[in-house]
Amino acid sequence: AGHTRLVNVHVKTQAMQVQVAEYVENQNHEHIELMRSRIAEDIQRQVETKIASLQQWITKQGEEQSNDLQRKDTAVLSEASTQTSAEDLQRLSLKARKAACSPQRARLRPTAAEP
Repeated sequence: AGHTRLVNVHVKTQAMQVQVAEYVENQNHEHIELMRSRIAEDIQRQVETKIASLQQWITKQGEEQSNDLQRKDTAVLSEASTQTSAEDLQRLSLKARKAACSPQRARLRPTAAEP
């Protein structure tokens, strides 16, 4: 009787050990899944933050490059306009000098001695 009782206690103890092991394993599995989920959410937030930051940086770089190009275009156009104006003035000045020295112009000018 005592031996049978001891065997029954031992069997119950083993069954309880199996139940406890299953419970602990289930709890560990749930904890692991919860931590994976939290880690995944945290990584997703970090990625979204980094993407937003990079988009802002790219936009800023694009705006700065666009502004630089506009400034360069304006400077080139201004310089071209200035050069063209200077060239035009030189041509007009040269034409005026040629016209002033032209023999036809000298013939056309009345002198004080002519009636």
